[in-house]
Amino acid sequence: MRNVLVVEPEPAIRDLYEAVLPEMGFVVNSFPNGADALMGVAVKRFHLAILDLENRGDILSIEMRKNQPDMVIIMTKASGIPGPHQCDLVLQKPVTGDHLLHALKLLMP
Repeated sequence: MRNVLVVEPEPAIRDLYEAVLPEMGFVVNSFPNGADALMGVAVKRFHLAILDLENRGDILSIEMRKNQPDMVIIMTKASGIPGPHQCDLVLQKPVTGDHLLHALKLLMP
């Protein structure tokens, strides 16, 4: 099993990740904000992070990669937020289970 860190302020979106990702072989650790997530990264190894750009995702990704440089990072964003972003892939909201599955097949074969 691989560990995934999810930072998403919206409970319904966190629930989607918590439902879909275990079916793909991930153990989900979700946080509503970046401060809590950074504490998690300090004590546990993560293979994947899914970050919300509006929730300071770019800053989080830089900090997370300092501790775990090989972590795959997916950023989610609403339309109209320009790049570039500090991640491996950007997914446009709303993210569906199918979008997530496709992204993970590309990034983590």
